[in-house]
Amino acid sequence: MVVAGAFAAALAHATASNRPQLLGNRALFRPDACRGYPPTGTANGDTVLLDAGHGGLDQGTHGTTPGGTTVLERDAALDTARRVAARLRSAGYRVVMTRTDEGTVARIPPADVSGSVYTVAGVRRDLRARLACAHVSGADAFVSIHYDSATDPAAGGATTYYDPDRSFAAANRRLAADVQAGLVASYRRAGWSAIPDRGVVPDDRGAGGAVTAAARAYGHLFLLGPRAPGFNERPSTMPGALTEPLFLTDPPEAAIAASPHGRAVVARGIAAGIQRFLHG
Repeated sequence: MVVAGAFAAALAHATASNRPQLLGNRALFRPDACRGYPPTGTANGDTVLLDAGHGGLDQGTHGTTPGGTTVLERDAALDTARRVAARLRSAGYRVVMTRTDEGTVARIPPADVSGSVYTVAGVRRDLRARLACAHVSGADAFVSIHYDSATDPAAGGATTYYDPDRSFAAANRRLAADVQAGLVASYRRAGWSAIPDRGVVPDDRGAGGAVTAAARAYGHLFLLGPRAPGFNERPSTMPGALTEPLFLTDPPEAAIAASPHGRAVVARGIAAGIQRFLHG
């Protein structure tokens, strides 16, 4: 699936004309990572941080459409985030994006690459860079966009996660609920009533598929979870949610994720949920 194209070119032109801001310690971030974009509509004073999951050698999950097209989570998440950003900016929001191209957020040194994948240290470096971007963003809400997978190709639907163990847990849950409701409503308007609503889920219920003992002991999504000395020293500080709008391993849902129209419907739902959270 090609993420670039007319939509991406139009967004790049629009952001260039409005002077995107490079944020934070540039020695930490790749050149195109952690960028702030001003509103294109009448400013409302709010900032939204959008995080497109994975990047670079970390392609995330993948799926195949009924027609045989391969869909990579890395690319679908980025294009969706771009579309959400365009919608929010036109509605008056400043948007910060952790990554704006197919690469990672952090600068990954060769020592953190093993063959064609990142080491655990490399993945952790990238996650920490996403949190570092959150810290300098000044954001009022943080939404990470991913796509889901399962061993059962019939599993499908939208799920949105939040952390229940933060001091702002109620706001986390409300943001997640608004994003999830926005997705479901957008699917219904598109005529996709068969996509299951899997609901709003605490991030301590097996989300994320932790692959190390330390991550399993932490028991939360790194981007959303609380401080843990020696593991997550500087957690996020604003209401956050992680959404997985579709299962790429379900061929009909992969077809939606592969389609510009499908990603536009997903983006419309996410953007609507964020706006509802911030402005009711």
